Amino acid sequence: GSLFTVQADTGDISLQTPSLDREKIDRYTVLLEARDMGGQSFGLCNTGTVVIEVGDANDHAPMCEHGVYEVFIPENTVNAEVIKIGVIDKDIRGTPAWHATFNIIKGN
Repeated sequence: GSLFTVQADTGDISLQTPSLDREKIDRYTVLLEARDMGGQSFGLCNTGTVVIEVGDANDHAPMCEHGVYEVFIPENTVNAEVIKIGVIDKDIRGTPAWHATFNIIKGN
């Protein structure tokens, strides 16, 4: 079916499906026709383009780049960075939904 409909009398565009996914398609371009004389075939018409951008929802959890990390650190080492963990998040880069924070939850 159609993703969008337009109210003929007002030009209001409505979304017909709840299944938009920004990670798959982030923009839709819709070509509209406006026709006077109540839309009759002899009415004058023109077209317009509407670009609909899909906003991001926080729908992806951050994932560590590797499932398991193993590092070697010499004994008696103090205040040294042991490893820098990278994460991947499919939400829009730089947004709060993308920004990850880290906490040790076990084994400390």
